[in-house]
Amino acid sequence: FDNGLAVGGEILFQEWKVQSDTGGSFAGDANVYHANVIGKYIFLRDGSVQPYVSLGVGVSRISVHSSTDVILRGHSYQGAAGISFILSNKMGLSLGYKKGYVSVDDDPGNEIKSHTDTLQLGLDIKF
Repeated sequence: FDNGLAVGGEILFQEWKVQSDTGGSFAGDANVYHANVIGKYIFLRDGSVQPYVSLGVGVSRISVHSSTDVILRGHSYQGAAGISFILSNKMGLSLGYKKGYVSVDDDPGNEIKSHTDTLQLGLDIKF
């Protein structure tokens, strides 16, 4: 948009190592899938270096592989800040930091929370 706002999406796959932090013996590998809608505000839109902030919200699916396979579903949200380096009127290269949160429920209804810190390098394409 001309006012510095942008809307986008993200489909993300991650592999996690998981273990219980409550003294239990739960441990294993997890495949994590997120689908997020992201709103972004771009500062200094007319420059070749454009700082930005963004917020996102979406859904998550975690498939845990341990002594018992478990599928967990819930929601995710994130915040990010970074800089885009404009390469052309339709493309840019971005470098940023993202803090992500995931909250899912297991079968007994216990809420399981996790967070990630990510340094990201991306390609921005304007349509």
